Amino acid sequence: MFDLVNEGYDNVDLVGYHEHERPVRTRQEFRAAVTDRFTQRQATAIRSAYLGGFFEWPRDVDGTELAESMDVTRPTYHQHLRAAQRKVLEELFEPDR
Repeated sequence: MFDLVNEGYDNVDLVGYHEHERPVRTRQEFRAAVTDRFTQRQATAIRSAYLGGFFEWPRDVDGTELAESMDVTRPTYHQHLRAAQRKVLEELFEPDR
């Protein structure tokens, strides 16, 4: 990581680093770790967003349509989606959490 930053910017100094060994997980173990953390609403929100094309560009569906499909308000839908996304990223970047 340092090499990438050092190549892109002048006068970069490494003042410290932290090594952390993580156990190797299979795809199935990672998936289970993520999905076990989802509430039912979070799982529905992220699954419907992915399958509906919410993450495509341009989007095939918007948050309002996805919220309506779950019979919740748009802000509530986005709250569930963001919570699910956060849990995926936590498992990816902080698996010991």
